[in-house]
Amino acid sequence: MNYLIYFKYDGLGARLVNLSYYFYLANRLGNKNFVKFAWLNTEGFKKAHLSTDFKGKDGVKTIGFCVMEKEEIFSPTFIKKYYIDKLPKRDFDINTFKNFDELQEKFLSVDNANFITIGPPRFVNEDDMTDRLRIENAFNKDIEFSDNVKAIIKEAKNKALEFNDYNVINLRAGDVVYFGNCRKKDEIIFRATYFELALQIIKANPNKKFIISSEDVESVDKLCDFVNSKNVISANKIRDWKRPNLELFFFDIAFMSCAKELYSSATSSVPQLARYMNKNIKGINTLRYFSEEQRYEFLKKNIDILNLHPMQKALSYFHLFILARNLKENYDILIYYLRQALKNDLDNDKYRIHIIANLVLKQEYKKANRYLSFIFNTRYNEFISLFFEFQINTLTNDFLNAKINSKFPYLCFLNAKIANHKKLHEKAINFAKMAYDNGDLQIIKELYLSLSIEYALHLKQELNVLKTRLVKLENDINTYDNAKNRIKNHLAYKFGRALIENSKSIKGYIKLPFI
Repeated sequence: MNYLIYFKYDGLGARLVNLSYYFYLANRLGNKNFVKFAWLNTEGFKKAHLSTDFKGKDGVKTIGFCVMEKEEIFSPTFIKKYYIDKLPKRDFDINTFKNFDELQEKFLSVDNANFITIGPPRFVNEDDMTDRLRIENAFNKDIEFSDNVKAIIKEAKNKALEFNDYNVINLRAGDVVYFGNCRKKDEIIFRATYFELALQIIKANPNKKFIISSEDVESVDKLCDFVNSKNVISANKIRDWKRPNLELFFFDIAFMSCAKELYSSATSSVPQLARYMNKNIKGINTLRYFSEEQRYEFLKKNIDILNLHPMQKALSYFHLFILARNLKENYDILIYYLRQALKNDLDNDKYRIHIIANLVLKQEYKKANRYLSFIFNTRYNEFISLFFEFQINTLTNDFLNAKINSKFPYLCFLNAKIANHKKLHEKAINFAKMAYDNGDLQIIKELYLSLSIEYALHLKQELNVLKTRLVKLENDINTYDNAKNRIKNHLAYKFGRALIENSKSIKGYIKLPFI
């Protein structure tokens, strides 16, 4: 028998969403028993902000991560039927198939094969209503929860009956804002919703009743207190945020599912599960509710009005930067927003990276170089690590296309590392040479030496083939009596001789780019 095997190192919401996808695929293939799942809780989930009992630190009250053991979430029958205690050999990666038809063709043509991938199958499309309904059915009919989870869901739905015709604004704003390294990624803006946007939605709908839900306990209460309306209620007044995280997780999903409208970021799994639970709920993407111009003007005027935690303010300023950039504001304004974000979250090098990038785009190379010098002397490892982990693909051209020279050694150094990362060997060694000529940091000298040797080895591989051809060509030239001297004085011939002479040692290879 073939199996679709699911596992993912992530929070409970993402795991349940993706497990629903696998049951959806199995049902389309004809048998839900094709599904098996592993429940892997790594050491990483024991970190403070990822632990199952985390409620915040340093004065920040948040509802923490929720990755419990499988026995607390699923029924014994479900676990016995679908759970595997370790991952088997992967025969096929589901994400190598472009669509369901390709998967089906392979699945039905082999025997005793394991189809495994980390996370969701990329070809599953929830925008397709037929697929969406099948996924919702899989979540509601095929996943069986523990008695405790069922009781929490029932409790939340009963509580919802006390409220008439309400809407929910869900703000993802816990670990993604305060504690996790994920806050240092650009794409966080698609997951974490800034609180001023919730205020804008409330002001645009004065006659609607809103329940405000978020992991950020204090910011929710501040927003509701600021609005001061009987139509805007904090979820903390409906359930006690000090309850175990597992109970809060399922209570919030069930309570949201009873709303008329659910406002949330498109990529947040908790409201996604609420929509699975109730197919009639109207889901609204908070980032698309207003135009970018409307969001920009409102946020610009109200960014200080709620008096939120500095980390929340940093997120709001980064949203402001992205909006301003999309609307073609000038570089001075963009850099101002980034500096404000950095002031509120000094440990986040994402803002430093974008400040440098915008100084380069503005062609203020002297300022960019001076700022990089300061960064390299104070937090080089943190800056470089983040740059090459999260930012390299989006900012490469901004840096490599800059018209810089050896007057700006720190920019040249960064460009050398970018070019080397992209395997642009000649560019890398040229930038490294310019950095070496004027840079005084040991890391610059080390990079130049390292890239020189690396480039020499690269050249050696290519020149071994070329050298054989050149030697043969020289032998042929010696047969051309009268034309021999004219050919040997030709520039191309001289370059060929230089290749041969300088390819006899590593030192010679290092000299080659500068002959």
